[in-house]
Amino acid sequence: MHIKRYNEINLVPLIDVLLVLLVVVLLTSSFVVHQVLKVDLPNATQGEAVADHKPIVVLVLDAQGKLYWHDEATDLAEVSSRLSALPIDSNVDIRVDAACGFAAVVSVVDLLKSMKMTRFALHTQQPTGKL
Repeated sequence: MHIKRYNEINLVPLIDVLLVLLVVVLLTSSFVVHQVLKVDLPNATQGEAVADHKPIVVLVLDAQGKLYWHDEATDLAEVSSRLSALPIDSNVDIRVDAACGFAAVVSVVDLLKSMKMTRFALHTQQPTGKL
């Protein structure tokens, strides 16, 4: 009886596995959420970190006071109609640029309160240097 010896490594299955892993990495990396709008968040030393907070809605106010639903420019009337389709206990994140006027922030919070939505958070960042 003659036993055939394999002196070479078959690279085809190895390449197939590597290509499948590459496809998996590329597909999963497309689901990573990136903040598209550059917002300079104000500093706050007394902020609380929320561990189990999964936002459904992200509202962004830029330095000029323009309102964005995630990364799409919008206005208060459009936000109101979109929020009315959501349950009132939905999590809403509000990201406000430090240079934004206070009136724009108050109008967004007032809209949320008028819709009886109380689960919202204003995002800040921890200061990096000592005073």
